[in-house]
Parts: sequence; structure tokens; C-alpha cells
Amino acid sequence: MVSTSGLSVKCAPGATAHKLPVLGLVAALLASFTFGRVAMAQESPEQLQRKYDDLLKELKAAQERKNQLAEENDKLKATVEDLKKQLAAANQQAADLKREQTEQADKTFYLRSHYAAWQAFLRQYPELLGRWKAFMEADFLSPKPGLPPITIDGQWPPSEEG
Repeated sequence: MVSTSGLSVKCAPGATAHKLPVLGLVAALLASFTFGRVAMAQESPEQLQRKYDDLLKELKAAQERKNQLAEENDKLKATVEDLKKQLAAANQQAADLKREQTEQADKTFYLRSHYAAWQAFLRQYPELLGRWKAFMEADFLSPKPGLPPITIDGQWPPSEEG
């Protein structure tokens, strides 16, 4: 037997006093549930209809919000797909530029090596070096004496009729 504040409660065999607060809590919950049901039964049909209408409005608002979020999600998915396509295109362009850079580096190496070989060749033949310098210093754009003047034909290219 346990005594708390003047009340004596007889415990079942094997039960201990620390289980009493749990039992008190369960009893309080049962009482509040019972009194809550009694209070609900006392509500008028108008109040119940108003609560039903309010809950129905909340449900509709929640469904509308869910639909809005679904639409936003679809838009975001489309945006993500578009960005993925743009990223793939940018990656492809970067790969193309890298390939072109490699090709240009190969061409540059080829031209530099041939120029170095040409320079070595000209050093072996000094008379050819003199002729090469004269050739490179010549003015290619001025007309040479004895050549006919160049005229531009305004009818070029000729039409198919004539």
C-alpha cells in the first residue's frame, strides 16, 4: 500500500509506486477524452457545419497549393533539363576548342621545324641565301615593266545567256 498526500492506494502484487504517475496520466487522458466528446455533443449543428466548411476550405487550399507546387516542380524540371542541354553543348564546344588547339599546336610545330630546317639549308648555301633575300625584299604589288596592265572586267562572271 502506498500513501500519497493522505490518499492510500493499494498496489497490485509486483507493482511499484513509480508506476502510479503513469496510471494517473492515463486516467486524466481518458477523462479529458470523455469530457471532450460530451462537449462536442453539445455543439450546435450550425457550429459543426461552420467547422466542416472551414475544414473543407483548408483542404481545398492545401490541394491548390499542392497543385501549384507540382506545377513549379515541373517548370523546375524543365529548367534543369534545359541547363543540362546547355552544359552538354558547352562541354562539347570546350572539347572542340581543345581539339582545335591541339591541331593548331601540331601545325605550329610543323611550320617552325620546317622554317628551322630552311634556315639551316640557307646557311649551307650562302649564294642561295642572297637570292632568297633579294626575292623576299622585292615589291610584289607594284607592276613590272613590260607586262600588260591588268584590267578588271565589270561583266565578270559572265552571265549564262551570253
